[in-house]
Amino acid sequence: MKKFDIDDRHLLTGRNLIEASAGTGKTYSIALLFLRLLLEKELELDKILAVTFTNAAADELKGRIRQFIKDALQFSRGVPIENREIRKIVDKVEGKTARSLLEMALLSFDDAAIFTIHGFCQRVLIENAFESGTTFGTELLESDAPFRREWAADFIRKHFYSLPSDLLNFIWPKMDLPVLEELARGVDSKTRVIPECQESITEKLEELQRVASAFQGHFHQAKQIWESQARDEIQELIQSSSLKGKSSYKNDKYEALDRYFRYPELAFTLSSTQLALLKKFSYAEKLFAADIQHPFFTCIDSMLASYRDLSGFVPELKALFLLKSRVETGQRKERAGVQSFDDLIQRIFRALNGPLAAELKASLQKRYHAVLIDESQDTDPVQFEIFKRVFDDDQTTLFFIGDPKQSIYSFRGADIYAYRDVVSSGYVQPDRQYSMDTNYRSTQKLVDAVNKLFSAKGNPFLIPEIELVQVKSGRSPVDLTENGQHSAPLQIWYQSSTEVEAHHLARGKKQLMLKPAAEKIFAQHTVSEIVRLLDPRTKAKIDEAPLRARDIAVLVKTNKQGRMIKNMLSERGVQAVMSGDSSVFASFEAIELRMVLLAVSEPGNTGLLKAARMTSILGGNLNDLEVLSEQDWEREQVKIAELSELWQKRGFFPMFHTLLTMYGLKRNLLQQPNGERVLTNITHLAELLKDAIEAHDLGISNTLEYLSERISEEGQTPREFELRLESDSDAVVISTIHKSKGLEYPVVFCPFLWSNTSVRTEGTVKFHVTEGERAVAAIAVGRSSLDDEQLGQASLENRSEALRLMYVAVTRAVSRCYIFWGKISRMESSALAYLLHRDYSTDTKPEMMFADLCRLNCPGLIEVLSMPELTSDKLSLKQGKQVPLAALRFQGSIPWSWRFTSYSGLIRGATEEVEEQPGIDEIETKEEVKEDPDSNQTIFSFKKGAQTGLAWHDILEKVDFTAEEHQVIAKDELSKRGFTEEWMLDVSLKMIKNVLQCPLMMGDKEFTLSKVTHARRISEMEFYFKVNGLTQNKLKSVLGDVAAGLNFKAVSGFMKGFIDLVFEYEGKFYIIDWKSNHLGNQLDDYLFPYASLTEAKAKDPGCKLLQSMIKGHYLLQYHVYTVALHLYLQQRLREYDYDRHFGGVFYLYLRGIDPSRAGKTGVFRDRPHRRTVEQLTAMLTGGQE
Repeated sequence: MKKFDIDDRHLLTGRNLIEASAGTGKTYSIALLFLRLLLEKELELDKILAVTFTNAAADELKGRIRQFIKDALQFSRGVPIENREIRKIVDKVEGKTARSLLEMALLSFDDAAIFTIHGFCQRVLIENAFESGTTFGTELLESDAPFRREWAADFIRKHFYSLPSDLLNFIWPKMDLPVLEELARGVDSKTRVIPECQESITEKLEELQRVASAFQGHFHQAKQIWESQARDEIQELIQSSSLKGKSSYKNDKYEALDRYFRYPELAFTLSSTQLALLKKFSYAEKLFAADIQHPFFTCIDSMLASYRDLSGFVPELKALFLLKSRVETGQRKERAGVQSFDDLIQRIFRALNGPLAAELKASLQKRYHAVLIDESQDTDPVQFEIFKRVFDDDQTTLFFIGDPKQSIYSFRGADIYAYRDVVSSGYVQPDRQYSMDTNYRSTQKLVDAVNKLFSAKGNPFLIPEIELVQVKSGRSPVDLTENGQHSAPLQIWYQSSTEVEAHHLARGKKQLMLKPAAEKIFAQHTVSEIVRLLDPRTKAKIDEAPLRARDIAVLVKTNKQGRMIKNMLSERGVQAVMSGDSSVFASFEAIELRMVLLAVSEPGNTGLLKAARMTSILGGNLNDLEVLSEQDWEREQVKIAELSELWQKRGFFPMFHTLLTMYGLKRNLLQQPNGERVLTNITHLAELLKDAIEAHDLGISNTLEYLSERISEEGQTPREFELRLESDSDAVVISTIHKSKGLEYPVVFCPFLWSNTSVRTEGTVKFHVTEGERAVAAIAVGRSSLDDEQLGQASLENRSEALRLMYVAVTRAVSRCYIFWGKISRMESSALAYLLHRDYSTDTKPEMMFADLCRLNCPGLIEVLSMPELTSDKLSLKQGKQVPLAALRFQGSIPWSWRFTSYSGLIRGATEEVEEQPGIDEIETKEEVKEDPDSNQTIFSFKKGAQTGLAWHDILEKVDFTAEEHQVIAKDELSKRGFTEEWMLDVSLKMIKNVLQCPLMMGDKEFTLSKVTHARRISEMEFYFKVNGLTQNKLKSVLGDVAAGLNFKAVSGFMKGFIDLVFEYEGKFYIIDWKSNHLGNQLDDYLFPYASLTEAKAKDPGCKLLQSMIKGHYLLQYHVYTVALHLYLQQRLREYDYDRHFGGVFYLYLRGIDPSRAGKTGVFRDRPHRRTVEQLTAMLTGGQE
């Protein structure tokens, strides 16, 4: 391959393939190519298509390209920039032209065609509905799991339920619902299914029943012989024979056979132990002595032969199920009017093979003049075929950009052989294939060490087309030193099995460590080394800066391994965070939350209550069952009943918030060792449930059903379900290798790169078969379905991916990487066994194995050494004198950044959650008011304070605005608050009449609340919306002096509150807030003859009512309310538009309203600018609208 040069003039034409080894700046180069296409070919922004494979990658690429365009524009305007490559690109184009192109690109950047593969396919189907045959109104699903489940259940009902019960017992464990669901996932029309079966499912099941009948006959014959006193004969026969190993035929074996023959209905359900038992009484398997003759042994031989035949049917039945799955799940989705993300790709592929293929192809070629395909090594054959068919003309510039050495997503459909075909098929000519050879991530020594490690084998990745490119480092030295001394950047630590306790070794003489023991030992050494490095006495530094915990990453294969490392680090005083790809629904907290919600859903169920009370969410433990008195349990029942009522009346999230505060969840959890993780999971689960409830309008029972389904769900984890980091403090990062791809860490530990890659006996096996010169994807149902050649190919592909995974892991490191290895049971097929040894064998003695490993030693680059002695020291960052023992007090800082907040919380500068109450004027402005002796029984003399506000709020919430009579409601609500005097009722009734008849807009006498029916209003509308990273400065940057005078800590979580009234009038929606504030004893004290806040500030900044709005921070309040209603209407109105649908805000000062003043007193009105609301919404929620 040619060396990649961003300035190569040939790059902007034809087809190009660019291999970007780890750390070589792939995203950076794509952004530069994008810039070149924009300027040198003068392509419009939306004519350049960039496709990648995850939302995160697409977001990163968008951000990088946008920044490069901005930098280029700055440079074109004469502003100096540091990026030399951008300067060179801009200099190639005439200055005025460059500025014009870049300005246009920046203005239209929202039109940039930067998508995930699924996003691209969705766009194609929408824009080319006719050519692609797209059905309008089809709903897009993230997962088609419900349809796979439905098809699997139908298959079981149709074909298995009619089987005899004993045969069903045989089939069920091997083909139950979860097994079939998983089988049906991800098999596309181009994958060959093995074994290939010609019969129908019905014919195969009939044949199965015939073999089952034969097995039953042999079973009953053996049973009859055994139970007719043959047991003693056989025992005596074996013991008196010349059979080797006859001492193993102890009495327990004969008793086990007694039990097996005692239950003929379970004859088919042979466990592995029972199967091994029968083989001990088989001529064919065990009994080779000539002096052993008995008809029972012949019957056992016949039984085992029939059982083997029976077992052979299972892969064939699974294969037939798989073949039908392709059609069945597709038909079910079509009938339901839905499609999955993968269906989008298949639909385009079919369209390109259909009658309108030429039209679709021409449309796409006209639409896109340049195409950049990122992470192309993770493309599957169908995706490659789409791009190859569409962009096969000479006019389109096409780039395939990726690294086959980092193809690690076969479980998501990535096909390294599809990439290989592009390289070798001639589609991209050899002189247009480039390699990026400068690593900007790792130090030169570590780059050289990795080159040497993978060069130890001539074919390091087993597939010849995957070449190891010898890269160099482009990074300045950032070595890790300890007490000023340098060590080799690549450390290979070897655990000799001769030094391991006997119970950690497998049986036999080969001294092989058991896998669980090796995992634990390697984890312990990883943790000990991390503690040593972080110990101040080690003086570990990266480029003269002290090594911190966040500089270290431990890369694992599974989340279970990650949790083990995290727990060990915690025990040693080292903080760590998990960055895995497992679902939060797979966490223990999801199970506990379900227990709690079940109890809340059935408050009278004592069993559910006790189970819930034992959870960490409610702060309980098993001792509570004995300790809590009957009165305690009654109090618990009352609490749960209150939560249940709250869920029914106000919804899930108010109930969940009350549960948090009722049980002091934050306070209790954050005092526990793993409390941050638990709290993060619980709040994450609550957010996901809230989203699901809103999206699908779920009731209580449906919510519990949704949660149960997510907990039991298997397969790929959606991005929003992935576990969140529980802390961003200085902590060791623990990540799966897959999750770490694209990231870098100064120091990386790889304790578990030695996993077995042999082909599994059960489950599906994915590999490739050769058809002509092409490799075709195949899926086999179990190892037994493969012939020797296929088994060899499947094993090679498994090991090759393990080697690529190893490459990804070690290339995350900047300065140092640790690899752990040893003589481990069943690891002869592992990546490390292949790469680290000339000829690995389990027969090799541990010391010889270590000697072979030592040939990799290279001074200054690679150091191979035996595991050092384990330590148990805890990390102590401060050394000092001993202090007297004393009880510990919790002195940590509780992170209040995630919480519920409200308008009240913001203005009070609250760090704790402030309970927002409907009907309360949060801040009453204190005015100096002169008493009017002649107004002792007027609205101005009505008692000031919260009780008056609550009474008037309650009245206005309940009265019918269109009715004439309000006396009953007013009298009832006033008396509840202690206002029983007649004049108080009279004053309140007059206030109600004034409010309902007063024009809300000056100049529009018809616009009054008396026109608003109950159906067009929502009183005390409660809202919650997500808040992400809200700070004072951010708020002020959008609202200016509206946010002046605030002093609150940063907050993420949820904004909540109550809007006194939302109503609709002539197609527009309005907000009203009732204010009982006392501003004076004259109507003129409540004067506001202005149409907006802006007009009032300009004409009369000293206006009493305006000052009340400012001092009470009501301006901020109604901006928050506007965002809440804005978000609500976006969800509820199909074609919502702020300018068309939002009417504005009214703050009605109830003491100052008089219809005769035509809305000029007591009515504050404003309508925030659309841009302000959109910016505020984006800022509050931490995203874009």
